[in-house]
Parts: sequence; C-alpha cells; structure tokens
Amino acid sequence: MYTLYFSTSASNSAAYTLLGESCSAHARGRSMLLCNCSLMCSQAVVAVLAYPILPLKFTYWIDFLGINYRPWRLLALVMAIPCAATACLLQLFHESPKFLATQGKYKEALSVLKNIYACNTGKSGDNYP
Repeated sequence: MYTLYFSTSASNSAAYTLLGESCSAHARGRSMLLCNCSLMCSQAVVAVLAYPILPLKFTYWIDFLGINYRPWRLLALVMAIPCAATACLLQLFHESPKFLATQGKYKEALSVLKNIYACNTGKSGDNYP
C-alpha cells in the first residue's frame, strides 16, 4: 500500500510542476489553487458515489476471472473511469520545456515554449520573446 501511495504522489507532483511551468505568473496561483481544490473535492465525490453503490445487494460470479462481482468492485470500476479518461488525455499534454532543454532538445523546448506563450497570451507563438 505504501508503494501505491508513493507512486500516486509522484504523479501528482509531476502534474503540479507541469502546471506551474505552463501557466503565466498571473494565472499560476489560481491554477494551482484549483488543482488542489479538485484533489480535495474528489474525496467528497467518492463518498457521494459510495453512498448509493455500497448498500446494493448483488453478487455475480465471473468464471473467466474467478471472482465474485460485488458492489465494492462496482464502486472501484466507477472510480476508475475518471482515471482512465485522464490517462487518455495525458497524450495531449506537451513535454516540460525544462526537461527538453536538459536533454539537449533546444528546438523542441523552444517550440513548446512558443505554444505555451500562444495559449497564455492569445498572441502568435512567433512573437515569443
């Protein structure tokens, strides 16, 4: 269980770093606040979802898995849906420009910085200073 918590916190810290690098100084504080609030609110959402699901009385035997499918497994499946959606959306994220620069990929880092500049200011990436 400790390994699970450790790996989860590692992905969260990477998300905060990427978010901090991608936002302008003006929007950074608000973005970090919203990110932290969503993390706290997700715990409340889990409780709200668990309240109607866990009291259900059913058991289905699944032969090919060799398990009894019960309400707690349904809750785990429902809670996994946002995680799966997020994993798919991660493919749309850009690499950290700082990481690209440390790897010697300066042109790619500049391209990412131009994209971030264009998103944050609404101006063309070619105007990046």
